[in-house]
Parts: sequence; structure tokens; C-alpha cells
Amino acid sequence: MPPPNHQEQRRHIMQALHRCIRRNGYAFTSLRDLAEEAGMSASHVRYYFDGKDVVLEYYLEHFIQIVRNDLEEIAALPVERRILAIADRFFGERVTRDRISVLFEIFGIAIHNKRLHALKVAHDEQVLAIIQRTLAEARDLSAKEVEDDALVLHALLVGFSTNMLFNDGQTLATGRRLFLQSFLDLAGLPTEAAFA
Repeated sequence: MPPPNHQEQRRHIMQALHRCIRRNGYAFTSLRDLAEEAGMSASHVRYYFDGKDVVLEYYLEHFIQIVRNDLEEIAALPVERRILAIADRFFGERVTRDRISVLFEIFGIAIHNKRLHALKVAHDEQVLAIIQRTLAEARDLSAKEVEDDALVLHALLVGFSTNMLFNDGQTLATGRRLFLQSFLDLAGLPTEAAFA
């Protein structure tokens, strides 16, 4: 039975969409499928969202807000701890292959959806900003001077996450280790402490 509160209902529908995408993919999920997964009628889903695309936007907004909150907390940490926390945020216990696969499917849809595209760009900018700021502080340089290295690290983060979806031999632990080692190297910090 769906929860009664309006925001709880919206989250309940969002979670149902997550399960549908994980099981069948977004393209193969109809509004009827979503409603059935949520345990309600399609018209009831439409009461809370004007179609499944709006649920998808809500899902991405929700994810980005969680990441934003996490990164705001991480930004207050000293540089070495911040680097570890960034690696843990994107490759740690809270991250699963299922969650990554759903997000990357949404990111693919964002290529042709203006609202999702804007959300994805904002997400990338916030992740890149903390990486760039952390590198600049670690090396006592300006953000501009470490811009290319920050882009490389962001590309590694995205690349390791993507590769894990298509390479069963790559794990989150492998991605974390390689990303963390690269981050520490580019920050000019010793790697021993991170792996002790």
C-alpha cells in the first residue's frame, strides 16, 4: 500500500521507477508498468507527476540534491581526508552497480532532454568544482592552474563508473583504488596513508 503523505507518495513512485528501470530499462517501462510497480493506478501516478518523464526529472533532482549535500559536508574536511571522502562518495558502500546503471541510463536520456541535460551539467559542475578546489589547495595553486588535472580526475571517475557496467572484472573497489591513487598523485600527496 502506498504511503499517504504527498512527498512520501512522490518518493514511493520515484523508487518504483528505479525498480522498473533496473529491471526493464526506461524505454521499456510504460506509465502503466510504473503504476503497477507503485501499487496504484496510472491516473493516481498522474496526480503526483505529469507523466513518467517528470518522475525521471524528480529522480535525478533527488539524486543531485543528495550528492550536493554530501559534497558540502566533504568540502569542509582537510584536503587529505577530503580526497578520501570524495573517493568513498563515488565508489564506497552507498554505491552499487544497480544504482550506477540506473543513473547512467538517465544520463543517456539527458542527451536529448533539455531539463535532464541541465541537471546533469549542474551535477558535473559541482563534482568538478570540489575536485578542482581540492587539487588547488593541495598544491597551493589557483583553480585555473589545476583545471586540466581536475578534468582528468573527473573523467576517471565517470570512466571507472561506466566501465564497471560493461566489465564484470572491474569492481567498485578497483575503481576506488585507481581513482584515489590518481587523485593523490595529481595532488602531490603520498599514497601510503590512504592504503594503510
